[in-house]
Amino acid sequence: MTNSHQSMKPSGIFRDTGFTQNIVLIQLIGLCPIILSGISLKYGVVLTVCTMLVQVNISLLMSVLGGRIPDWLQPPVCAIVSAGLLLGAGYVIGQYISPELYAGLDIFVPLIAVSTLVTYRAGGFAAHNHPGAALADALGASLGFGVVICIVAALREIVTFGTLWDVPIGFEPIFARGALPFVGFILLAYMAAVLQKILMVSRMIREPRPDSRDGDSTNRDFFAEIEHIGDIENDEDIADPDKIPGSGDPARS
Repeated sequence: MTNSHQSMKPSGIFRDTGFTQNIVLIQLIGLCPIILSGISLKYGVVLTVCTMLVQVNISLLMSVLGGRIPDWLQPPVCAIVSAGLLLGAGYVIGQYISPELYAGLDIFVPLIAVSTLVTYRAGGFAAHNHPGAALADALGASLGFGVVICIVAALREIVTFGTLWDVPIGFEPIFARGALPFVGFILLAYMAAVLQKILMVSRMIREPRPDSRDGDSTNRDFFAEIEHIGDIENDEDIADPDKIPGSGDPARS
């Protein structure tokens, strides 16, 4: 990923990390919070915002200072700085937004600090690229993660609780076990398959199709070549007197 991105523009990096090489559905990074806590759209949005807050700041920091920090020291630095950012975010959520919301995410918000989503992209990519590319990669990874967790969380909330954003929508719960982890796995598998299909169709549309007239021309050339080979064999038979009927040594007749 790093080598292929180094020659890309920021817009291409953003599109690649967020969609064509989605951080969750293609690279299989950041699955744990989606499977375990992606059961409410509120949870999905909060985890998306917290992830973006950490990812953007850590990526920019590693882009500026990554070359001065040894590789073995980069993961601890990312974890410590991320923990400080999430401590502030958790305090704001618990004190000013919703204590109940923070209580529901009490375990998962701190775990973002050591998530591979942060350490892999910040240490593996941002530390070796300029700030513009690091910012594009961080935004693409965060939004790619956010879209997936919000879709999964919204679907699970609807079928499990009959609500969306904790508001009843007149939909009767049909699957009480929708909040269990295996449902998250199944939804992620379906979403990954759909994304692969979209990418395959997109590649087929972009690739030029051979012109049917070119195919007809190729067939004509093929049969003309076969006819030419047959003419050469006939000429060789005529040139060889032993293969001409009635010719040869008179003594044999």
